[in-house]
Amino acid sequence: MTEPLLTVRNLSVRYPARGARPATQAVDDISFEIAAGETLALVGGSGCGKSTVARAVLRLLEPDAGRIVFAGVDIGTLAPAPLRALRRRMQIVLQDPFTALTPWMTVGALVAEPLEIHQIAVGAAADRAAHVLLAEVGLSADTARRKPHELSGGQRQRVAIARALASGPDFLVLDEVASALDLTVQDQILTLLERLQRDRGLTCLFITHNLALVQRMATRVATRVAVMERGRLVETVSAVEFFLGPAHPYSRELLDAVPSYPQPIIP
Repeated sequence: MTEPLLTVRNLSVRYPARGARPATQAVDDISFEIAAGETLALVGGSGCGKSTVARAVLRLLEPDAGRIVFAGVDIGTLAPAPLRALRRRMQIVLQDPFTALTPWMTVGALVAEPLEIHQIAVGAAADRAAHVLLAEVGLSADTARRKPHELSGGQRQRVAIARALASGPDFLVLDEVASALDLTVQDQILTLLERLQRDRGLTCLFITHNLALVQRMATRVATRVAVMERGRLVETVSAVEFFLGPAHPYSRELLDAVPSYPQPIIP
């Protein structure tokens, strides 16, 4: 049996008390795996710890306990230099591309920057590679000369995706990537992500509260659903099992809370 690309074991993250705010156990002893080429949809209500998991998995914050193994490497043991090298293979796309993109840089410079940071290409070669990446996400060449505020929300999210792809990652964390977009643009972004996952063989952690997006993703790519409640994982099942009838009461509550979620996937 093939080893998972990502293995998370007994992960816990606690935010300390700050001023009047009490200490918070954001993530409490969770474990999961993601196979190469698979999507794991991490779902749950606001404040349940989904985004904290995303940042801990990439070691953008230090967990209080647990192991995170990526491609056979325990990333918690890595010093800064090898961790930086490994991060070429692990990237994140955030919910709000406007705040994620430096406003005074052109789109071309934003996409070329990770190429130069990771010494993949520099100068004119990086500029040419940036144009190729922009075309791959459906943006025209003249977009490279523009700045983020000149673009629509959907265009900015495409820039953020191109930037995440620049280092040639195997693994993408997609943190509410479509939640700030209207329905038509949501569909376009999901179609793009599905194509990229197929063409590049990407493995994805897809974080969302929108179950319709999860079902849409599950009809195109291999998907499992992991349900979080108050920092804990309460259920991890295939997308088919989840939409046909999850076992855990909180999973059923999530489905029942949607006024009209799509018809279940037929296996």
